[in-house]
This record gives sequence, C-alpha cells and structure tokens, in this order.
Amino acid sequence: MEALRLSEPDVIPTGSIKSKMKYADVVDPLLDRHSAPVTIALHTPQLVFQGYQRVYFASNANLNSFVENPKRFFNLPLNPEITARPDMMGLAVRCPVMGNESRPFIINNMTPRLQVTNGQYLYFASQHCISTFLRNGPETYIQLDTSKTPFTSNCVLSGKMIELGATTTARSELKGGQHVYFCCNDCLLRFNSEPRNFYIGSLDNIPAETYNPTGFLIHDPVSNNTTVVSHTTPRILLKHGQSLFFETYDTLTDFVQKPVKYLLTETKHKP
Repeated sequence: MEALRLSEPDVIPTGSIKSKMKYADVVDPLLDRHSAPVTIALHTPQLVFQGYQRVYFASNANLNSFVENPKRFFNLPLNPEITARPDMMGLAVRCPVMGNESRPFIINNMTPRLQVTNGQYLYFASQHCISTFLRNGPETYIQLDTSKTPFTSNCVLSGKMIELGATTTARSELKGGQHVYFCCNDCLLRFNSEPRNFYIGSLDNIPAETYNPTGFLIHDPVSNNTTVVSHTTPRILLKHGQSLFFETYDTLTDFVQKPVKYLLTETKHKP
C-alpha cells in the first residue's frame, strides 16, 4: 500500500487563533446538528479538496453518502444560527477552485464561503470561485477521499507501514488532539515511556519522502491554540516520518523539555 504524499510548492503565511473549544472539533454534516462533535485527527474520515481544505465525518459510511450528492449539504444562503466549527478566523488557506498552486489568503469576516450542513465551511478567493464550484459540482474539486485512499504512515519504532484510519491502529493522543501512530501496543508503550528517544531532527532535516499534512488543522499541545499546517510550521520529526506540529518554536521547545506532560491517552491495538 503506497502512502499518500501531498506536496506544497510555496509558503503559506501562518496564523493562529485562541480556540473556543478544547479540541479542534466538528459536527458531521449527515448527523443532527446537536450530535456529539467529531475530534479532528488524521485518522478522522475526511474529504480533502484542492487547496487542501477539508470536510470531516464521523464514519466512512457518512462520507460516502455525502459524496453521492455533495451539493445538497451546502447551505444557501448561510444559516446564521449555526456556529462555525472549527473557528478558522485568522488562519491561512487556499481556494478549492484555484487549487494547490494558488496564493493563500487569511480568513476574515468578509471571506467568501460556503457553509456545509452543521457548521463546517469551505473558504474561497472570490464569489466567482463559489459560483464555479457549485456549477461544476463539489465532487470536481475533491482531491482525496480517505474512505477509498486512507492516509498511511510508518510506525515510529518499527518503521512498518500502517493505515491511520484503521480502528486497529494503536495510537497515543496529545493534549489538543494530535496523535502518534504505531503498528502494535509494544511500540506504543515504548514510545510513551520516553518519547524523546524517537526524535530525529528539525524541520531542516526532514527527508523528502516524509508525509506532510498540508492544510491540516491542528491544536498546539502546549498552547492549545489552533493553526493550519504548512511546510514552514514548527514541528518535531519522529523516526520513520511522523511529525508533531506546533504554533511556535517556543511551544515546541517547551514540549521537548517534558513531552510526557502532554501525552493524554492511548488507544491500544485491537487484535
């Protein structure tokens, strides 16, 4: 199984916001608006649009239902009673119509947008781009469907390839919702006992083949602030290619000094 590699050709200006939620979370477009939110993680079922913006789901079944007729899940006009989840104000994104090579822009109150049922949004460079998106159909701009092409990475200890969307994948969760993924419980426990044994370098030393989740929304485990991942985002590179992302180099430094402080939970492998 070949790992997905998303490239990023130029710099995205990064921004961050103080989150109004404990984690970056959303409500599945197919569920009741008052349903329990879904925490955003790499193993969360998701559609990645051109420009790397994403829509998240509680299950692959709901994702597949959305793809069958995605236009019916966009609210026109916007429903002001629905709270935006997650709050993306101040963050840098690319337009789904103009695509991966387009110039990024910072989201503000005037940014053209489409509201997905239950409060997720897609942001656009112009109203013309919204018209084009709806005229051609949202499915035209889907770059990745994780129900068909799951994200894959490599275990931090063994180097074995693992499927991040599998319920059997062992993982450690950090404060803020980022995860480190493993092939088995033994690797998970060894990592949790001393994470610093598995650092391999800084941003400048990332090998070309490392997966980089461009456009992914993360919470810094130290500050709990939200940011969007670009190739300039501060990170700790772990052995075999996984990374942990941070809002600033100051919070990265705090994490390095005592990483166990920010480990929250573990989900063990189910044989």
